[in-house]
Amino acid sequence: MPLLSKYHFDKDKSIAFEDLTDFNSYLDEDYDLIEIRGFQFRPSEILYNLGESNYKNLYGNYLEDRRNEYLDDIISGFPTLFSYHFDRIKTGCDTDNERLRGLKDCWEAIVYLLFALVVGEAVQKKVLVSDLTVKHSQLSSDRISDKLNIIESIVKHDRSNKSLFFTEYLSEDLIESIRELNRVRNSFSHSASISDEQALKIYQKALPDLHILLENLDFLFDIQIIRFKEAIFTESKIRCEVFRGHALSRKYDSIHYNFDPATNVYLNPESVLAMLPNGVLIRLSPFLHYKLEDNGNSTRLCFLKSTKGASPRKYVYEIHVRSEETEFIGSEFDKTFSEAKNVFGR
Repeated sequence: MPLLSKYHFDKDKSIAFEDLTDFNSYLDEDYDLIEIRGFQFRPSEILYNLGESNYKNLYGNYLEDRRNEYLDDIISGFPTLFSYHFDRIKTGCDTDNERLRGLKDCWEAIVYLLFALVVGEAVQKKVLVSDLTVKHSQLSSDRISDKLNIIESIVKHDRSNKSLFFTEYLSEDLIESIRELNRVRNSFSHSASISDEQALKIYQKALPDLHILLENLDFLFDIQIIRFKEAIFTESKIRCEVFRGHALSRKYDSIHYNFDPATNVYLNPESVLAMLPNGVLIRLSPFLHYKLEDNGNSTRLCFLKSTKGASPRKYVYEIHVRSEETEFIGSEFDKTFSEAKNVFGR
């Protein structure tokens, strides 16, 4: 079933006044009570009784405002891996072809981010998935479809016991919606250059679907993508570089953390981590990593595209702000990569 917008309502259906408590409160906060010969009436109630048509029109405007506020909040509140690209398609593109490429970057960022989060949590929780259709080679594949298959396989396996945080949020409909956006992406990514007019048509058709998807990914506001800097044991906190919002300037924050021997080993500046709302700390490297630039004064996230060789294994990444590859070699990567393989046994 296609995902539905949280900000959509059917104007052809009748609305009961008591069903829209938030909207009524919004109206009542903006206007004073109406008093007629000692009797007081709520502005929202008067509007509703004057005619449902006007009431519905204002409710539609109210929902549109809330939706635009939500999309603006994504630019400042979602993980940088996505919000950087989302801000670009809203403010930083000069042509429709650029906007369409930016939309493609948004879709890919969503998949790479969810892939690192879901696999990272499965590794941390030592989940064992019995899915013979998933091959170990897919863990380092740059194919979006492979990453979606792995996400779906892990979440589907966990639906019965719900031991993973992300199982609650990644419904079958949501995963299918991401997969459908990937089909749209493939329809123009592998074709010859297209005109601005063609790009605009694809962009205008696909953008609303992306917005609906983002409404259903609101849990990402509560995910902290971080790089450890130091521990503050006296306050049960860790000080970290935080990758939140579209801006690429460095941001630091002190985050509450219940020190746990099982995850304390992650507390080093050589890894990208995620702090979940339930307090669980998971390691995202090597699937999502970083590169220091500008003589070490800036940090750029990068996502795993492929691996080369075996001993030592090279990890090939793409820097998320531009289509440029970089390589790393790390024994710690090998350990986590092997643990990810163990999720699927064999």
